[in-house]
Amino acid sequence: MRDAPDHPCRERQNRMPLSHHLGLEISDNALRLVEVRINDGFPIVLRCDVAEASHAYGSDLLHRVPFDYELAKAFITDIAGLFHGRTVLSNRISVVLPATVPLLVTLPVDADLSPSERDEHLQWECRTLSGAPDNAEFHLYQQSLGHGKDTEILLVAAMPRETVRFLKSAFEHLTFQVSGIEIDHFLYETFIPTLYPQAARATFAVLGIAPPRCIASVTGEDGYLGMLRGTITRAGHAELDALTVLHGVLHEHPATVMQAIFLYGPGATEHSAQALSRLLDVPVHAVHPMRAVSFIAGAEAEKARAHTPETFDAALCAAMKGAL
Repeated sequence: MRDAPDHPCRERQNRMPLSHHLGLEISDNALRLVEVRINDGFPIVLRCDVAEASHAYGSDLLHRVPFDYELAKAFITDIAGLFHGRTVLSNRISVVLPATVPLLVTLPVDADLSPSERDEHLQWECRTLSGAPDNAEFHLYQQSLGHGKDTEILLVAAMPRETVRFLKSAFEHLTFQVSGIEIDHFLYETFIPTLYPQAARATFAVLGIAPPRCIASVTGEDGYLGMLRGTITRAGHAELDALTVLHGVLHEHPATVMQAIFLYGPGATEHSAQALSRLLDVPVHAVHPMRAVSFIAGAEAEKARAHTPETFDAALCAAMKGAL
């Protein structure tokens, strides 16, 4: 995980464009791969593949893999199987993890702490909250949510360094270079203003609906307002549980007027979008980037259409981010 990954509320660093890039999503029970080529600024999908994983790597189990030989062996075997018999043009890959894998927490921090003192404090908080050993260290992403009288409120995403080190070494073993370890929700936040330019000038929410989980965040004209995870408990009415989570984010910002909502994940259906739009009287969009790109071959397009709309979306976003 990058110490400071790109985020919609943070200026992107300039990077040299790459013509080809791989995106690989590690989900609860599957591995999903997309290779992208950028032609004159437009992405073309060269290949997309999905394979069942032998273990639920897209969960807390991933943090056990570096310390368990059999799990590590199975992980590398599963990844290698995606590339068996197929040629890829890029040796650079971006890995996408569900937002349930990192520790995501909102923390107040003494505003007078030096950078090193802040890092030490956040490391301690993450060890305490995750039950990690006293010598554990984390890669940290920090997003300011505002200031109190003597404190700054931070959204912190933390990944154990051992997990990050293992992922990089596993792909290096397969001759790939990991250019980024991304979190799916942050990826969608990054790409939504690109797919929907009006969002860049609006207060909008991003809702990830993947039963039995959901996650919501709100970005306003003045910055990032917050993020919250929740559980879907009502079968057939996931959008209502997602709405409850969204209201949790807005609880501290009662004057916020929402101008658009964007859905992603298995629950991002037109039915859910219409239901939420009627409830809130706000435009609601189901976001599926894979529907908006071209394919180099009809066979790859057919392969993508054989799966549900969201299957390759996160991997595509990661590949595009790495290629741009």
